[in-house]
Amino acid sequence: MQEILNNLGIDFKLFLSQLVNFGIVFFVLWKFAFGPIQKTLKKRQEKIEKGLENADKAAADLVMASEKYQEEINKAKKEANIIILKAQKQEEKIIQEAGDVIQNKMEVFVDDMRKKMKQEKEQMLQDVKEKTIELSMEITEKIIQKKLRGKEKKDFIETIIKTK
Repeated sequence: MQEILNNLGIDFKLFLSQLVNFGIVFFVLWKFAFGPIQKTLKKRQEKIEKGLENADKAAADLVMASEKYQEEINKAKKEANIIILKAQKQEEKIIQEAGDVIQNKMEVFVDDMRKKMKQEKEQMLQDVKEKTIELSMEITEKIIQKKLRGKEKKDFIETIIKTK
């Protein structure tokens, strides 16, 4: 075997020393370079995996938030519609009440005006009656003064007094 190695140009002692040197260099690199690099790569891989998990979680949270947001918007729309319907009913009620109040006031006003007109009519009739009586008395006086004398005048006045 030694002869085969010599024919190939390999020196066994040199090969063995190179093999030991390679082992030492490999050990040093493994201990001080590959180990820390491997730890750093492992930490980085964990961070990336955690970041991906967080991204997935954030995406799921975003979907949930979007759904919740949509639900809240729908709920707000329903509440707004309810408020609008209540406001419309309130408006109709206020309009109806205002119409009723106006109707009542108009009825009171018309009744007051009728009463006032009736009073004025009665007052006018009373005034006409009084004027008629006054005129009748004046006319009667003038007639009596001209045509009736003495006993006729007395009989006429008694007749008038009895008819009243």
